[in-house]
Amino acid sequence: MNVRFGLLILVFLCFQCQDRSYIPPPKNLISEPSMIDILVDISLMESLEKSSRGKLINDYEFSMEYIYQKYAIDSLQLATSRGYYAQHPKEYLQIHKASEYILERMVDSLNRLKREERKKKED
Repeated sequence: MNVRFGLLILVFLCFQCQDRSYIPPPKNLISEPSMIDILVDISLMESLEKSSRGKLINDYEFSMEYIYQKYAIDSLQLATSRGYYAQHPKEYLQIHKASEYILERMVDSLNRLKREERKKKED
């Protein structure tokens, strides 16, 4: 009786340990380069909204609708692609690192332009 009960518990535990949350690649998966661009645009949009203290939030130019139209995607495609990449953390990490790198280069470029402007004013 104890052996059967032990086997039943073992089988139960094996089924509980299976990965049931696996998401297969969606048919309309957003490519990695496009996902990088989308994340950069979303980050820029969120930064603009925060720096303007919500004044731009209702403006179409700074809404998710702009992102959807620019990349010819919809919210479901973005959500399923993000879900898929979240299931593949190595790929998603590369995407985030690439978008972070692009944003850092933008900041560096802006800082360089500010320094050049200050030098021009001083001269």
